[in-house]
Amino acid sequence: MKIKVRKADRTDLAAVSALLFENEPVFGSALSDRFDEILSQTGHSVLLCFVDGELCGTLSVSVIDGLSEKFPLSVFSGGKIKKGADREAVSNALISKGEELSRAFGCKKILS
Repeated sequence: MKIKVRKADRTDLAAVSALLFENEPVFGSALSDRFDEILSQTGHSVLLCFVDGELCGTLSVSVIDGLSEKFPLSVFSGGKIKKGADREAVSNALISKGEELSRAFGCKKILS
């Protein structure tokens, strides 16, 4: 089993939509605009996990300023794993990549 995690880009909209909405992809300007907005924001990423070339999971990672901390915080949200996928392997790969991105932004805490 080959696992690869990378950041989403604009070309991933159809595949992400199919995973999130369970093979009933939702298209339209609202979804497309929201996807573009998220991808264009500094500190916000949508991670995609591929198992043997097939999209099997997503995770949103957002870096925010903390109110009481002197360093940024990372928030993990919007995780989705495809039915039938190896949930443990996919979630571990997504979390590991999310932690790597968070450290690159100087985050010392992760919220979920």
